[in-house]
Amino acid sequence: MSSFRVGVCIPVGPNRQGNLLRVLGDLERQTYKPEVVVLVYDGFAPYEIGYQKLDVHTVEIPKHVPGNEQPRNVGVRALERFAPRVNYVWLLDTDIVFRPECLAAYAEAYELAPEPRIMIGPYDWLPKNGGGYPDLRNDQRWDSFDEHGPEEVFQLGRDGRDLRGMVGFGLACFSGNLVWPIEEFRQVGGFHPEMHHGRCEDGELGLRAVSQGIAVSMVRKARGWHLWHQVNEEWVLETNKVDVPIINRLHPWVENEGLVMTAKDGIRFDFRCEKCGARKNTGEYWIHYASCKGEEDAGSPIDSSLGF
Repeated sequence: MSSFRVGVCIPVGPNRQGNLLRVLGDLERQTYKPEVVVLVYDGFAPYEIGYQKLDVHTVEIPKHVPGNEQPRNVGVRALERFAPRVNYVWLLDTDIVFRPECLAAYAEAYELAPEPRIMIGPYDWLPKNGGGYPDLRNDQRWDSFDEHGPEEVFQLGRDGRDLRGMVGFGLACFSGNLVWPIEEFRQVGGFHPEMHHGRCEDGELGLRAVSQGIAVSMVRKARGWHLWHQVNEEWVLETNKVDVPIINRLHPWVENEGLVMTAKDGIRFDFRCEKCGARKNTGEYWIHYASCKGEEDAGSPIDSSLGF
């Protein structure tokens, strides 16, 4: 697996020193080691992180509007400077928890289908009051690699067919635990500079990728867990009112593929269920889809207890 050379890019925000140290500890314990780690500090001086066994570099950028699109773009460019041989970037956030075998699972998936493609690790929320890692929900997004196999997943992205039907795959691009081939990241253009409101930048990037025919694989074993935090739904609503019209302008085809581009429902977007026609928010859509038998369903309100 020596041809799978991975660098890590982590955008670092204020009041996250403890989280960053935890992520660095998780990275040090990986059974498959990344070659380099780049920490991008957004508008403030770097934290004291002590001695690190991994090759860790820091980059500072001026403070800009909220969101992580600029730090991630800067971090990928820095990876190419610090470690030119690296061919994949593992995008991580400081509020993600992952086990020692996470990067090894990505490496195993790469070994099975080594052509460049995006690889996404599933995630769920850690319990509000702590405790161990929960089992993943019955989320069919993560069956793609196991069900179809790496060759078919790869062909879906490379045989010239119209990939716009993979809209759900594109929107699954959660940049807290996401592996991108660097050359394809450059090809797509990185995170869009207008998508800086902290809600939709990774999904928009995924939409751009699938529309250009880049394959997407879900790697079930590359699990991560998001630290629980309370959702500020009013803030999400306001940011979606800015971001959703941008996505509509950039990707006017998505609504015909089952996505309902609306800001009024708060957290992220709605999907239209292809089995029953119900509209479900992304926080609950995949749970609904796994059990839906095709009966008409008016839908249930958003579960406001979900962290996001």
